Amino acid sequence: MAVHDAESFARRGEQLESITIASLALSWLMIALRAYTRVFMIYTIYCAFILYIEAHGGGTHVTSVAQLSGLTKRAVGSEATYIATVMMLKISVGILFARIVVQRWQLVVIYTTVAISCISASASFFYCLFRCGPDLDEYVTRQLNSLCTPRVLDRFFAYQHAAFAFSTDCVFVLLPIPLLWNTNMSRKAKFSIGFILSLATLGCVCSAIRFRYVDGLTQIEDFFWNATNISIWSTIEPGVGIMAGCMATLRPLMKC
Repeated sequence: MAVHDAESFARRGEQLESITIASLALSWLMIALRAYTRVFMIYTIYCAFILYIEAHGGGTHVTSVAQLSGLTKRAVGSEATYIATVMMLKISVGILFARIVVQRWQLVVIYTTVAISCISASASFFYCLFRCGPDLDEYVTRQLNSLCTPRVLDRFFAYQHAAFAFSTDCVFVLLPIPLLWNTNMSRKAKFSIGFILSLATLGCVCSAIRFRYVDGLTQIEDFFWNATNISIWSTIEPGVGIMAGCMATLRPLMKC
């Protein structure tokens, strides 16, 4: 056996410590970046649009064409990022549930629900961006001259997206209940999962309330006044969903 002095032992220990700390730090960084880019960054951009709109006349009766033009660009951006946020959130929740369900029919329900939700969101996303043509600088002018898509089509895309989003939330709330009821988990584990489900239920309630105000997106006349309620619930809904999804991944901390 080789003989080592105390200094050699110290260096070896320091190397192991440094490598462990570096690996742990990089792992946490990658996990944080993954979560950040998946949902949080899009939601942050959406909130930034909403805050800009509010600071420059949102929730008031905007009459200046120049002001309308600037706000409309941000409104289109906010609506598009809202749709993208909700779509990514549904995908993330679907992936989470796909890892814990045990029966094939449950997987089929998850995949079908997520696929339909993504198709609905993708259609609404592109409709939102191009309903008045590809040039956002001409959006207000075209709208004032009735050159954009008709209101009946606006309502169709707005309501179909809201309906599928609400339906997806309902599926994701109901799907884990049989698993939670029949599993042999400890009472503490069931309580933590039940708490997460209660947040998911709150997100479902927010979707239902938001549905009540969807028509505000189609009231082009005095849009920034009429769209206030839908904007409020469009902010709360994904925010609650993100919190519920994050808490689901924090279950190991609840066991401490």
